[in-house]
Amino acid sequence: MATRFHILLVDDHEVMRRGIRALLSGDPGWDIAAEAQDGREAVEKVQELHPDLVVLDLTMPVMNGLEAAKEIRKIAPTTKILIFSMHE
Repeated sequence: MATRFHILLVDDHEVMRRGIRALLSGDPGWDIAAEAQDGREAVEKVQELHPDLVVLDLTMPVMNGLEAAKEIRKIAPTTKILIFSMHE
């Protein structure tokens, strides 16, 4: 049995999370392990779940994507981080 790649989706807009989930869940090797709606929740989920990848929005309330990425890097240095933004 192949190893699944576990992903955490982080965005403060539920519609965006649903859209990204729909795009990524088409690959049978990828597992959307969880979702978070802000950077603080993302850090908590990383501590709990240890995902392989965090897909992270840049602009969010409570803790923005850059701040969350710094914290995630400290607690899970092997977790890959992909930051996206609607800003140029």
